[in-house]
Amino acid sequence: MGRGDDADAPHPDDRAPTGDALDEDDLEDDRVEAAAITSDGWAFVPRGNGVEMVPPGEDDELIQLSGQGSEAARKAMAAAPVNPQTGKRLIAWKPGETLGTGDMIAARVVRGAPDSDPWRLEALGRDYDYRWFAFETQDAANTALSLIEERIVRGPRDADGAPIPVGAEDFAVAKRQYAETEEALAMESDEEDPDSQG
Repeated sequence: MGRGDDADAPHPDDRAPTGDALDEDDLEDDRVEAAAITSDGWAFVPRGNGVEMVPPGEDDELIQLSGQGSEAARKAMAAAPVNPQTGKRLIAWKPGETLGTGDMIAARVVRGAPDSDPWRLEALGRDYDYRWFAFETQDAANTALSLIEERIVRGPRDADGAPIPVGAEDFAVAKRQYAETEEALAMESDEEDPDSQG
């Protein structure tokens, strides 16, 4: 994927605050590694008993961070998770959504569309709502699945505490409802936009 910038310019992952903030030995104890990165740059990061969904940082935020004092840069670097693909810290990360135990009742990895999401991690929320995350490789999707299954997924139970099976039909219904909701929202958006009407 071309970035459209000067080939000699440092990649954002290669730029870092100067001075004391570069001392990785001091930060080693606080090292948190992202388990997997989605196609659009979201990181699955284990935090406590849950999983934090860390959105991708922006290059300009990274540049601003590097211009701050070394103490601010050190704190930001210590909290930043590590990209498993590069081994470097996601310095411009921002806190995202945290998933807790039981927030999902089922998850699986399936093939997606080759031109948009080669591999897809699909999940069902507590209310059987459909969620999905795109991945470039099956390994990355399976890594995220393992993390989610270990920490987040807890199957539903009936009033007596017996497990309620969740199967392919549940995913199909949830996916259909998701698609219908997205279509309805798109139609509402078109109706509200006067420029879209001919």
